[in-house]
Amino acid sequence: MPDSDNTCEQFVNPMQSVMSRFKLVSANKVRELLDNLSSSKATGLDQLPGQIVKAAGYANVPSLTHVFNHGILSSCFPLDWKMARFLPVC
Repeated sequence: MPDSDNTCEQFVNPMQSVMSRFKLVSANKVRELLDNLSSSKATGLDQLPGQIVKAAGYANVPSLTHVFNHGILSSCFPLDWKMARFLPVC
């Protein structure tokens, strides 16, 4: 292999976090999303109805905002957030 004056950085592109494309959320945005949460939809894997999520969420808007923003900044989310119930429709 011939010698080269090229550096490693010229061959390897720095990896950009996918999360860097996301913007941090504000408490107002979290509150707005809770307002728009449907109470008639089926529960998720946590089995919590939308009505309970809404009612409990309002009291926890600052905490929820912090948790969501921490996930975006650290690119680290709870494993349970990465799971979904999938039902194929025929």
